[in-house]
Amino acid sequence: MSNLTRWGVAHNLEKSPYNLVVDYEDESLEFIFSSQQYKDIFYRKFVDNRIKINTSLSNRFGFNIENDKLADIRLYFTTEKRGFLIKGKEEYKCLDTIVLNGVSLMNKK
Repeated sequence: MSNLTRWGVAHNLEKSPYNLVVDYEDESLEFIFSSQQYKDIFYRKFVDNRIKINTSLSNRFGFNIENDKLADIRLYFTTEKRGFLIKGKEEYKCLDTIVLNGVSLMNKK
């Protein structure tokens, strides 16, 4: 691939072949990575990270909170060091442009 460095790094995330699509209840998000290494790190950590973030939020507020999207976006932000690109209903190129509106209530199963 001509848009990659000799070490397989894509400096232009728009042309990166390293992506991971994650399905949520309301939409799917495509996380774009600059390297296979960052993609692998994200994939390896995302389940444990969800548990950690959800447990932390639940303990803090005193009721059960499950927000996998929040946990995944935060993990992406801390994993991907060369840029930021998440594609969903819209394209997000910066963490500051994202607003999570967590207003749905569900009965605990």
